[in-house]
Amino acid sequence: MDAIARTLAANPRLRRLAGEFSRFLAVGLAATCVHYSVLIGLKELAHAALVPATSAGFVCGAVTSYTLNRRITFAHQPHFAKGLVKFVAVGLVGLSLNALIVGGLAHAGLPYLIAQMIATGTVLFWNFTVARLVVFRAPKAA
Repeated sequence: MDAIARTLAANPRLRRLAGEFSRFLAVGLAATCVHYSVLIGLKELAHAALVPATSAGFVCGAVTSYTLNRRITFAHQPHFAKGLVKFVAVGLVGLSLNALIVGGLAHAGLPYLIAQMIATGTVLFWNFTVARLVVFRAPKAA
């Protein structure tokens, strides 16, 4: 742990990246709670089919994620509408990955919440990387 602290102290860029990722994880926890609440509510209370239920949860979580990441995580805050358009485009890929992973793993016999946990962990890295490089990227100075 001491080596990690020294490395972060010596490299401001790495320290900023670690801070962004930490904030992204905290925001992701909130968004995941929203996603899972919608998923479980639709699946268990409304008896909805799995893929539409996880997709609806993903969309609700994504709105939470965009709003909080825009305010908390990244230094650059794009104009709300322009950033949202990029976020939706990127989110459609995340939504597809999530639905494919959950649907495929549940079809293979895993309980849906275990399948969702695996999908959440997998999609996390896609979402952070693309959010950082595309959605919340600061414009280049002229």
